[in-house]
Amino acid sequence: MLLVSSQAFAHSVGESYIFLSSQADKLDGRLEIRLQDFDERLRFDVDGNGNVEREEFLAGGDRAIEYVRNRVTLIIDGLEEPMNYGTPDVLDTDLGRYAVLPFSLERGVTNEIDIEYTVLFDVFPEHRGLLILEYDHVSGTQNTTEAVSLVFRPGNSRQVFDPSTPSTRAQFFTFVREGMHHIWIGVDHILFLIVLILPSVMRRRDGRWEVVDGFRPAFMHVAKVVSLFTLAHSITLSLAALGLVSLNSRVVESIIAASVVFAAVNGGFLGRKVWPIIFAFGLFHGFGFATVMGHLTLDRRFLVPALLGFNVGVEIGQLAIVLATFPVLWLIREWRHYRVVVLQAGSTAIAALALIWLVERAFDITLLGIF
Repeated sequence: MLLVSSQAFAHSVGESYIFLSSQADKLDGRLEIRLQDFDERLRFDVDGNGNVEREEFLAGGDRAIEYVRNRVTLIIDGLEEPMNYGTPDVLDTDLGRYAVLPFSLERGVTNEIDIEYTVLFDVFPEHRGLLILEYDHVSGTQNTTEAVSLVFRPGNSRQVFDPSTPSTRAQFFTFVREGMHHIWIGVDHILFLIVLILPSVMRRRDGRWEVVDGFRPAFMHVAKVVSLFTLAHSITLSLAALGLVSLNSRVVESIIAASVVFAAVNGGFLGRKVWPIIFAFGLFHGFGFATVMGHLTLDRRFLVPALLGFNVGVEIGQLAIVLATFPVLWLIREWRHYRVVVLQAGSTAIAALALIWLVERAFDITLLGIF
C-alpha cells in the first residue's frame, strides 16, 4: 500500500523523497531515489547499457543502504535514533525507476524531529530532498502525499520538523526560499532580466545611442521592466498553480529561450521600447516558474501560502539581481566603450547562448548541455 500511494506524488528529475508515517509507538518511512541519479554514485549498472535493471539494483541493495545510512539522520529528544532499513525495492514511474528504501524507528514521535539529509548532494550540487508526511497520529493528518513539508539541499541539509503541527507559516517560508533559489539558478530568467536592464542607462535617439543624463529616467526604465515582468509572471504562475491553465513544458522552455534572444537583440541593437512583447514573454516565464512549483505542492490547503511565498521569493531574488546589476551599469555608463563592449557585445553573447538553448529545447537535442 505504501508503494502504491507514493505513485500519486509528482516525481521530478533532480529530486529524491523522504516519506514519513508517525504512529503512537513507532515511526515508519521510506526513501525514494531516482535510480538513474543513484547510479551516478554507486554504479548499479553492471552491464553498462545505461539502464539500471531491477535485478542490478537489488544486487547492490546493501551498498545502497550503507550509503544512505551515513546521509540520513533523525535526532529525537537530542538523541540520534537508529534507523532500521528493510528490504530494498524498485518503483516504476513516468520518470523512470526509483529505488525504494523502507525504514523504521522503534519509537513514536510526539515532538520535533531534527533531520539531516545529504543523499546525492556529493554528486549533484542542485539535488533536493523533499520531506512528505503521509500520516501523523497526533494531529490526525493523513493522505497528504502531495504536500511537501521541508526541502533539503546543499547548504540547508539540516532542519527541524514538527509532525504534530502542520503549519501554513512553515509552508510560506519554505516556498519563499524555493522562489529565491529558483530565480538564482534559473540562468535563462536572469539573462532575460539583465538584457532588459542593460540599455537602461542609454537611449536611442535619431538612430544614435546616447548616455542618459539623469538618474530618474534610467531608474524609471528599470522600474517599468521589473513591474511588467513581475505582473506577467505572477499572473501565469497563479493560473498554472491553480490548475486553470496548463502548457507543454517543452513549448514553454523553448519560448523562454526565444524571449532571451529577442530581448538581447532588441535591447542591444534596436533600442525599441516594446513593452507589450516584454509582458507577453513574461507570461511564459511565469509558466516556467509554475513547472517547478507544481512539483512541490498540489494540496489545496497549502496552495495559497505556497503560491504567495514562492512569488515573494522570486521577487526577492529578482530585486537582488537588479540591485547587483543596475548600480554598476549606472557607474560605468559614460565609459566610451560601454555601447560596444557592454551593451552590444554583452547582448550578442547572451543572444548566442539563448539561441543554442532554443535549438536544444525545441528539438530535444544536446549541443552544449549547460544550464
